[in-house]
Amino acid sequence: RPYHVEYTSSRPITEVKQRRARLVLGWVTAWEYRVSLSSASYYYPMYSWL
Repeated sequence: RPYHVEYTSSRPITEVKQRRARLVLGWVTAWEYRVSLSSASYYYPMYSWL
């Protein structure tokens, strides 16, 4: 039982943090990409179709 408690308190938390970090990083990257596209189409309207 103590091994199970130790296992659940150490390793899975780091795995969850890694998954959460990847999820947040992917979301931020997609958001930055979308913002850069919208700003590019704002500053360069002729290239908005790209």
